[in-house]
Amino acid sequence: MFEMEREYNMPDYLRNHGPIEFTFQGCTRQPYFLNGKERVIELAVIKMRNTETGLVYYAAIAENRPLITLQKMVNIHSLKKPFREEDFKLHSEIYKKGLTSMIEEDAACQERFEIVDMQRDNGNFTMKIYNRVVAEG
Repeated sequence: MFEMEREYNMPDYLRNHGPIEFTFQGCTRQPYFLNGKERVIELAVIKMRNTETGLVYYAAIAENRPLITLQKMVNIHSLKKPFREEDFKLHSEIYKKGLTSMIEEDAACQERFEIVDMQRDNGNFTMKIYNRVVAEG
């Protein structure tokens, strides 16, 4: 996140993508209960400031434990059947399609959640988040 923050706040990036500064504010940890167990979710908080208008917005980005677990499994030698990068890509796409379907089927979720693929958007996910926040007002 810090590397992206430095890159996105450089004059060349701001000139090409608009007057939006991004600042990683850190992570907040929120406890919750699931199946009788206390767990903790980490939310990354990003501050977005329009340098022309001075308006400031904040976004919280939730970690995705299932995808993190899949990614950690790649190339672990102790697995009986190796879990390769291709396996990760396949399983992450299946997971993403299932999650997208669940969000689309639940009217309460449709307006509150959006899946942003940080890797597929080549770093431009921050502008996608900013545009969504501004549109919501």
